[in-house]
Amino acid sequence: MKNPSEFEIKLPDGLCAGTSIESWLAQVDARPTIIPRWPESLRMSLVAVINEDMDTAAEAVAKGFVLVKQGQADDLCDFTQGLDRTGVLFFRVSRQWLLDSGAVPDLTPLDWD
Repeated sequence: MKNPSEFEIKLPDGLCAGTSIESWLAQVDARPTIIPRWPESLRMSLVAVINEDMDTAAEAVAKGFVLVKQGQADDLCDFTQGLDRTGVLFFRVSRQWLLDSGAVPDLTPLDWD
């Protein structure tokens, strides 16, 4: 699967060993969804966490991407693209929290549509 966004999340230094992207994001959104709902507030962002091979989920490492355009979320939900073994969770988090975390160094407030 092609990366849905150029803004991949790299977990910040100083986290406990074994911290997953999902558990890190759950600090601010404990109720991720499998269907994206674009945030109504301009202060919020949508983050997609993708696990590409559900057959080997114990070995696979999930990747997180900040979605800056609504079409990026729509593309992830296009099941005609063969996503039958791909797991995607969507988290709604504060844009400022993402910027302050340093997890996406190239992300700026101007990157969102």
